[in-house]
Amino acid sequence: MATTQTEANDPARKLYALEFMTMDGVVESPHEWHFPYYSDELGAAVGEAQEGFDALLLGRGTYEGFAAAWPDRPDDEPGAKEMNGAHHYLVSNTVTEGPWEPTTVVSGDRAAIVQQIRELKAQPGGPIVTWGSPPLVTMLLEENLLDELRLFVDPLVLGKGKRLFESESRLPMRLVRSTPLPKGALYLQYAPRGDIIHAGTFFGDFLPGIAARCHGTVWAF
Repeated sequence: MATTQTEANDPARKLYALEFMTMDGVVESPHEWHFPYYSDELGAAVGEAQEGFDALLLGRGTYEGFAAAWPDRPDDEPGAKEMNGAHHYLVSNTVTEGPWEPTTVVSGDRAAIVQQIRELKAQPGGPIVTWGSPPLVTMLLEENLLDELRLFVDPLVLGKGKRLFESESRLPMRLVRSTPLPKGALYLQYAPRGDIIHAGTFFGDFLPGIAARCHGTVWAF
C-alpha cells in the first residue's frame, strides 16, 4: 500500500488493527469459519496489511491464543518469523508476565494504559499491529490511538459469537480503500474520523435536520 504524504510527515509509529470478521461482525474463533474463504490474494492482502510491523499489541485472550500457536512454528512458515520476532505487548491487569518472548505487560487503569500506548507509538520502530482483542480495539478507537482498522470480511452470517464492537459509543469512520477478494471476501480499510458520538445522541446531535423531519415517525423494520 502506498504511503500517503501525511504518513510520511508523521514521525509517530502507526497502529493498525486487523480482524477476520463475518458479515454480522463476529470476530471470535476465526479458525472455525474463516478458512473456506481463504485465497492466495487474501494471504497477500494480510501480508500487505501488516508489512514492516515489529510490535504486536494484544488483549489477553488473543495473546494467549497466539502464544500457544506461534512459538513452535518454523521460520520458513509464512508469518512465523515476523510474529515470533516482534515485541509482544500484552494489555492485561490479571497477569504480570507472558511466555511469548519478548513480552511487555501493559497494565493499570484506562488512563495509564492509554499513556503507555501513546509512549509506545512515540518510540522509533515499525508499525504496531493489533489482531483480535475486541475490547482493546474499541478503546483504541475511543482514545484516538488507532490509525487504521483493516477488516477481512467473509461472506458469512454466523449468528452467534463475540462481535468486534459492543460499545455504546458511535465511532464514525472514513473508508480508505475497499478491495474485493476471491470467494466473496472483502478487504476493507477504515480510518477513524476522531469524533465520538455517544449512544442516544445520533439523531439529536449528528443529524438534527433528519431528527426534525422524522419527529413523530414510526420506524418499522
